[in-house]
Amino acid sequence: MFGIKTLIIFCGMYYATPQWCQQQLPSHIKESYTIYYLKWGTTIDQVPKPIDYKSTAIIGFSAGGLDVLKYYNKDWGFVGLIDPTCREKYSTTEFSKNTYMIYYEPNWAGKNKSLKTIANRVNSCGGTARQVKISHENQYKYFFETYFKK
Repeated sequence: MFGIKTLIIFCGMYYATPQWCQQQLPSHIKESYTIYYLKWGTTIDQVPKPIDYKSTAIIGFSAGGLDVLKYYNKDWGFVGLIDPTCREKYSTTEFSKNTYMIYYEPNWAGKNKSLKTIANRVNSCGGTARQVKISHENQYKYFFETYFKK
């Protein structure tokens, strides 16, 4: 997909550990990419340098979305936000058209106040953000099945 060879996945909190995230991925994805699973809130320094941005996807699930927003730049080959935790300070980010976001506001019970703002911003910059009626934990696998098909 899109010439992507490497996936950097920032995982979430609680159950959404790197081990859980790895288990959720379909085997065709695990076999097709070099994948780095990082705990949310950790630095990207765990990924060997130099990073070839054009052939690398940076993806964040839940709290890991904050890491993607933190490390965002237009050079990434693919940017994925999966029902991400968001912050208002990222509401002026100039997202590129290769930014993909899925979310479902009711999953957050009003706690993720910038979620819709970031989704609107992704869309207004030419990326794709769409609300999907899927539970939080099931959005992870759904995202990969949707954007990284066989």
